[in-house]
Amino acid sequence: MYRPPPSYRVPDQEYESILVYGTGDLPMSMLAIGLARNAHAQFTWADCGDPRTPERDLIRDLMRKYASGRSPESVDATDLESSRLHVEAFNALIASTNYREFLLELLRLPPLFQEMVPFPPREGDGHSFILTRVDALPERLVRDTLQNRHLHQTLHRSRLTLVATFRGDPSEALQRAFYRVFGVEDTMGPEWTDAMVWAERGTAELDLLHSQSMKEAWTRIGLDRSLLTTD
Repeated sequence: MYRPPPSYRVPDQEYESILVYGTGDLPMSMLAIGLARNAHAQFTWADCGDPRTPERDLIRDLMRKYASGRSPESVDATDLESSRLHVEAFNALIASTNYREFLLELLRLPPLFQEMVPFPPREGDGHSFILTRVDALPERLVRDTLQNRHLHQTLHRSRLTLVATFRGDPSEALQRAFYRVFGVEDTMGPEWTDAMVWAERGTAELDLLHSQSMKEAWTRIGLDRSLLTTD
């Protein structure tokens, strides 16, 4: 699984979206939680995978333990279909408002993200949104929605950090759509912290380019160490 990225760089920060990919639902989910809480004090979540699998129960229990506020928990493809906005009708309904341009951007997002973004915009801290197992979505939706630069820019302006997990190897195009990308390889050790982690994109910690244990990477990234125990 691990391969040193040949074209690693820290991209210009136009958004904060984070992608975690690889193997092992538990280590990937825990890293997503750590990164989400590192970005903002609060996060909500949703899972794109089959709700009948044991992995779904594991993800649900972990997210419920650490999340704050109401979360969608389970979503399907319809929740991530791009909205079709009739701009002329919108202009006729909203002739003048301080938030007109922002509302126009918001209504172009898929329903799931419209629900996550507060309107009208609030001052103060933002929040994170974890979307697990996005590989379960139709490839068309991954391409049209999660690779859409407009989505990530709008979420960033809304102070919402998207943290997505993807089982397997995502396309280069999907990786480029995210500001930070981390790879995870489950070693099948006795603890989820035995999994190996490396950075593919978007972190100044260049030593994270080399695969290391989750516990080591956790400290280098500066994540909440209280999360290292899932009991």
